Amino acid sequence: MAQENISLYDVLDTKEIDGMGKSLKIILSRMGVQADFYLTELKIYDGRLLVKVKSTEFNTTPVLFKAIHVEGEGFVIRDKEHDGVLRLSINLSYRFNCFSGGENGANIGVCQFVIFAGTKRVACNGLTLRD
Repeated sequence: MAQENISLYDVLDTKEIDGMGKSLKIILSRMGVQADFYLTELKIYDGRLLVKVKSTEFNTTPVLFKAIHVEGEGFVIRDKEHDGVLRLSINLSYRFNCFSGGENGANIGVCQFVIFAGTKRVACNGLTLRD
């Protein structure tokens, strides 16, 4: 069965989407990441809408990488048990460029958002770290 194609921008106003970025900023600041977060959508190869998250670049102390930021992605899905409720799970990872020219990344975890479509409210269920 094909996954339903739900646009974050059809469900929420820009204010709520910006609020999701602010929630990510607060959560990641507890891990020492001082950056702003922005959400966008991208239509992928099969026509589905992928929610993408990207932070501004930040430094580590000591400075270990030439550039580092956080990025992630996920799909908005309908909660099968609750009418008018949507869920967005964003898999987050560090992405970094090395001084020697290479680039790589490391998983952080999954941030869960619950979206109440009728009232256009969003609740962040926090970040689950990965091993």
